[in-house]
Amino acid sequence: MEKTSILQNVYIFKDLTLEELNKISNISTLLEMKSGQKLFSENDDSDALYIVKQGSVMVKKGSIVLSVLNEGECIGEITFINREKRTATITVIENTSILKIKYKDLDELIKEDAKIASKIYKAIALTLSKRLKEMTENVEKRFQPLKFL
Repeated sequence: MEKTSILQNVYIFKDLTLEELNKISNISTLLEMKSGQKLFSENDDSDALYIVKQGSVMVKKGSIVLSVLNEGECIGEITFINREKRTATITVIENTSILKIKYKDLDELIKEDAKIASKIYKAIALTLSKRLKEMTENVEKRFQPLKFL
């Protein structure tokens, strides 16, 4: 049940029923990682989705820190869709518990249960839409044309 309570707060699983969350929980494994350990590196093959259960991780591209992810945040949902290589390196900042869901296991579950599939894909699409809108607004604010009198 503990894994299920974490999963229900993750945006891609927020619309799933308790029964559906239990199915996701059953295909997840718990990783215990120490501070400084790498979860994966930029350009690694993508094979799993991760959720920070407890602790925090740093997202880096080259030498640039892109963000810090904390409890309940998801890693790898975009590569679940496109199956491209990892675009950043994830390093554990403090001792951290992480749920791992292998893409192949999630693929099998989605093939078996169309309702789960539609809910997950919809959540990812809505989030990507929101991120795109925010990026567009940021670009518009930063690069407004000069107004002439």
